[in-house]
Amino acid sequence: MKKFFISVMLLCLVEFAYAQSEIEKYRCIEVRTDLVDDKIQYSIKRENSVEFILKNCLPESLKIHVGDKKFTYEKSKILVEDGRIEKNDLFAFECYQPFFEEDLYHYRITNQAEYIKYLNSRNYRFHLGKITPLITPDYSLYPTLKQTAEKVNLETPHRTFVILNRSGGASHEFFCYIDESHAKKPLQDKCLYSFDQVLDIHMKNNDAVAIKALAEKYLKRLDYEKAEKAYKKLMELSNNEDYEGLLSFYITTNQYRKAEEILLKKIDESPYDARLYISLANLYLHKSEYDRAKLFITKALKLGFEEGEYKAYGILGEVYIAERNFKGAILSFKKASELFKKECEQQKLLMDFFKKDTEIVDCELQALPYELKTIYSLTELEDFIEAEKMAKEILSKKQDNPYIFGHLSFIYAGTGDFEKAIDASDKAISLLKRKGIGANIVMGEIYPMVVSVDRNTPSEKAGLKRGDRIINIGDRDLRLYRESKDIIQMLVDYISSNDTVKLTIHRDNSTDLKKIELKPEEFLKPEASQALAFKAIILRVKGNYPEFENLTTKAYELNPEDKLAEIAMALLKTDTGSFNEALEFLEKAGKDVHGSLILLIRPLVYAKAGQVNKAKELYREIPEELLKTKNTLYRVLLDEIKRVLHDKQLN
Repeated sequence: MKKFFISVMLLCLVEFAYAQSEIEKYRCIEVRTDLVDDKIQYSIKRENSVEFILKNCLPESLKIHVGDKKFTYEKSKILVEDGRIEKNDLFAFECYQPFFEEDLYHYRITNQAEYIKYLNSRNYRFHLGKITPLITPDYSLYPTLKQTAEKVNLETPHRTFVILNRSGGASHEFFCYIDESHAKKPLQDKCLYSFDQVLDIHMKNNDAVAIKALAEKYLKRLDYEKAEKAYKKLMELSNNEDYEGLLSFYITTNQYRKAEEILLKKIDESPYDARLYISLANLYLHKSEYDRAKLFITKALKLGFEEGEYKAYGILGEVYIAERNFKGAILSFKKASELFKKECEQQKLLMDFFKKDTEIVDCELQALPYELKTIYSLTELEDFIEAEKMAKEILSKKQDNPYIFGHLSFIYAGTGDFEKAIDASDKAISLLKRKGIGANIVMGEIYPMVVSVDRNTPSEKAGLKRGDRIINIGDRDLRLYRESKDIIQMLVDYISSNDTVKLTIHRDNSTDLKKIELKPEEFLKPEASQALAFKAIILRVKGNYPEFENLTTKAYELNPEDKLAEIAMALLKTDTGSFNEALEFLEKAGKDVHGSLILLIRPLVYAKAGQVNKAKELYREIPEELLKTKNTLYRVLLDEIKRVLHDKQLN
């Protein structure tokens, strides 16, 4: 047994020694990508070259030849990932302190002042050299390097060597290939720190900035495991003071229990911080725990605010809607709107005072969500005149806002003017049309990234998926325009101005790039599903069942997560005798949906499905004021429930 352990230990030591002493010899040639008249020109400058050896995870024997200059860098170090993509994380090694063959000559023939001037001039151009890790498909710039190599008839480089000037600009880029007569290209880079090691290094250096940048970097990459690790380290480093990143991460990823634990702990530590109570109340609102949300909002309002008080009233308004206290909701949303506008205007004055160049802020527009909630509450309170007046006042300023027309449709349906309700729905739907490819695209680390794909759109038909990175539009590599253009705007302009869109994408760290073609179409945004579903319900009330079926199906296909579309589907399946499917749609809509329509449609579906006792139970849960409603649409549904229950009991 002892011999076995000794053998294993010796084997491990041999493997470790091999990994540390393994030598990689590289030869590099310069490859240029120049932007000329908005077009990329690719070329090789074989007269410029670099040679180096990687030994014990550091560059050695570095020889650089650029034009008439021959030089090296006297020192080098391994870089530690810190979330700065362009400046640091694209590279594994940094070489510094350039030394030129001509330096000794200049030193001999010039005085010290002139020699220092010469060094400063020369060092500006060749300030640093940086070497990338092994180029594999998961390397951030792999797509551009692969394409560039193909353009100049080279293999994808094994590494690249980049010379940067003192301003950080890249003046020369070399494609480096391992000398396979000396050693084969390794399958993985053994010199990179693991992510846990990276975090430990930054913790020892008390570098909160780097840890936060890493957390945000991996959250953007959708690598939630690494993002969570970094956010936890950030909290640990700050003694739980820097908690907002981890809190936001847990809420974004629907880990509400963990978010709640953070906030309760912070409240114990800082019981007079009103912002904590607002955050916790908002969390409970997401979880439909309305009593707890109301409790913590009340505590926050008692503490008082320096800023952000409007958030408390906004949350309180949502709680009142859930409780069907529409008078309370109206007062809360009006207060939220008033406070928000006041705070927004103060911020604008502050920006003007410091003469900061910022986009023009429309405080009225940003307060619109609170005003829409006020209109909804007025409609539910059956104050149709005031609701319509408020909606039209907003329309006089914002004539192209589809959501105002959606609320007008709701108002007119309540008054019984179904034709005007349909017209308002049609207007909302028309304003929610757009021409495009049907994908939500944001700027990633290097390339635009697809974060979602809408149903029944050119993107879905072409097979575009969440996480795809867009490398090219047409034959233009977007990476190479990063310094001269807004990449997302460049993409938008390309899509809007072409009948056929040609994209090159990189997916799942594949070795290959995929080319796809799409034809932009005019289609509805997912938000239009609500207007479609509401119009469908009105048409059903009017007896137009074929169009009810058509619009309901369209609304659900457009956005299967929309609650109103799910409710309309439940009605449709009930009408066609598919009762089990109808009940599934009701279940999918959720028990925490408190709108009047769901309260009325639930018992109707169960009654038509023959589950009379359940229908009666749900009917008894309808609030008294809703049973006495003057809302015409609701009255029609109530009458239908009574009629169906009566017919079922007779049978």
